[in-house]
Amino acid sequence: MINVTFLLTNIPQDFYDQRWGGSMNRSMDWNKINIFYRVAQAGSFTHAAQSMRVNQSSLSRQIIDLERTFNTRLFERKRRGVLLTKQGNELYRFAHKTFQEGERLRHFLTNKNYDLCGSLDIMVAKTWTSPWLIKTLEPFMRDYPEVNINIIEDDEPFDSNRFDVLIGPQEQAPYQCLQSYIRSFEVKLFSSKEYLAEHGTPQSIHDLKDHRLISNSANLSRVNDDYEGGLLKRQKKSMKSHYPPMIMSSAEGILCALRENMGIAFLREDQVEEAKDSLVEINLELDNPTKIPLYMNFPIHLLGVEKILKLRNYIKKPFSPNN
Repeated sequence: MINVTFLLTNIPQDFYDQRWGGSMNRSMDWNKINIFYRVAQAGSFTHAAQSMRVNQSSLSRQIIDLERTFNTRLFERKRRGVLLTKQGNELYRFAHKTFQEGERLRHFLTNKNYDLCGSLDIMVAKTWTSPWLIKTLEPFMRDYPEVNINIIEDDEPFDSNRFDVLIGPQEQAPYQCLQSYIRSFEVKLFSSKEYLAEHGTPQSIHDLKDHRLISNSANLSRVNDDYEGGLLKRQKKSMKSHYPPMIMSSAEGILCALRENMGIAFLREDQVEEAKDSLVEINLELDNPTKIPLYMNFPIHLLGVEKILKLRNYIKKPFSPNN
């Protein structure tokens, strides 16, 4: 895949003349400008270094060199991060516009005028690479075998320089991105037959205080708001509770805990699709069950890329009311 900074360094000077009247030129150090852009987006050297997987001191030196090149300060260094100066904000606006143009050109050159081929880099929020997503992608990959799909699970801010698509529960679209609602997944209670035989089956939300509850933090934060004003949160803090909640980051770990008869779990319906036969769903007849919406996001400048529009249709198709 063509690197955007390499592309911007090697495209004709006319590209800059037509857009910025010759005020910028391709001899600029685009690697340093890219670093500046990433630091500005992250709001700190620490977060930028983590997302770029480089040494923080190296980033700092690159920014100092860039400030010397322009003979001006680009950032105000604060205790908890950085703020753009007036000059830095102007450079950021220029860099953002330029990288968008470069990304558009990269897709044009590498994807044969946006045909259904080339790579498709998908960032998926953690815990969402579940069986439903894999089953949804299978017919897409079968119908368009020349599209190479790369999936990375990550909860970092969406980076349109690295990814083409974001799939996750974030209700607010990332900056300069379009968002499509996919569907909502209900959070339900599950346990093993053996655990319920030994400890009894809860008949109401209040009965949960007598059981060990297992969940991941994302599901738990949702049910805290929905289950009677935060019953689970109160249970977690209560010294009287014999069974404080167990928090795990992965659905696989939670399913393993259920198979070991360790408690009752809050899981999305898609997370138990492959394990339904070995689990028991606990129905508490709640008036307003917890549902987590899922969205697909992609940068505005990729709106004309056919493979992204096709992917959106495939992801939504299995959950169409007509199916």
